Amino acid sequence: MKTPLRSNPSTIKSVALRTSAPVNFRPDTNMSSAPKEQLLARLPEASWAHIHRVSMDTPTRVRLLGMGIGVGTHVEVLRNRGGDIVIAAGNNRISLGRSITEHIVVHQEQAA
Repeated sequence: MKTPLRSNPSTIKSVALRTSAPVNFRPDTNMSSAPKEQLLARLPEASWAHIHRVSMDTPTRVRLLGMGIGVGTHVEVLRNRGGDIVIAAGNNRISLGRSITEHIVVHQEQAA
């Protein structure tokens, strides 16, 4: 008859301590830090981002949500030539005025 395995708490702790990173561990220097926040109006053409915050009044935020633009939405800037901005959100192509895009904060995604 087999005896059940019994775990010794001191053994479990020692295993956890051996597998943890050393105190002076530094992550790879090539790893980028947290994404930098910037305005949607400042993104160059052909760049990807996801919306982090929409700092507008409630009716405008609801209107943008109706068009599929809200916090967490992944967008691509198709045209940004100083006037309106054309973005792609899913299968939608939406033109937004600069006054609106100056209030949308995004995190730009790095090209793969």
